[in-house]
Amino acid sequence: MNITYNFEMPDGARESFEIELNREVGSVEEGADWTELEYHKCPNCPLSANNFKRCPAAVDIANMTERFSAVNSYDQVKVHVHTPERDYFKKCDAQTGLISLMGLVLATSACPILSEFKVLALHHLPFSTYEETLFRTSGAYLLKQYMRQKKGEVADLEMKGLKQFYDDIGLVNKSLKNRIHKVSQSDSNINAVNALFSLSWLVALSLDEQLDELNEHLGL
Repeated sequence: MNITYNFEMPDGARESFEIELNREVGSVEEGADWTELEYHKCPNCPLSANNFKRCPAAVDIANMTERFSAVNSYDQVKVHVHTPERDYFKKCDAQTGLISLMGLVLATSACPILSEFKVLALHHLPFSTYEETLFRTSGAYLLKQYMRQKKGEVADLEMKGLKQFYDDIGLVNKSLKNRIHKVSQSDSNINAVNALFSLSWLVALSLDEQLDELNEHLGL
């Protein structure tokens, strides 16, 4: 299954990115030096340089970061997202479009931490708000725990593991930002990763309080 992001830049130039959600992944030998596994390696990365020469997440976003390296985060763009089920259109700043694209690519990468988001990528919602992301993430986590319980396994219904997961995501995003500094001439790439980092940090900091705010929407 593929999802395509088409960007129309202020000068009329077009950029297109086709993302294969179930793409085959493996160790990549060639690439920019900032994609090497040991370059600003995430402190919680479980991968070994013996098996992976390059960071799988960095390899997957290398193309888009290079193509957006000179784009300002505030530049107005038109984004068309085509999925098998429906199309989405949005006129927004480049940062907003890049956040949505980068989130999809990272969630379907071979990174053993970020790939936990793959279930959301398979039901991708472009340009999702913070509240939508929190609702979808917590819902997917609880569904996974329900399935565990049905199989007789221990279920984390208090969602302690979700907070730890967002702690891990925060470390990954911080390291990715350090990598991207190497290739970016402007701020759109860096600000996109900053936004992803801020989201994970905010959720990890006060998950219970933020879930409580959903009570009204749940009728509780």
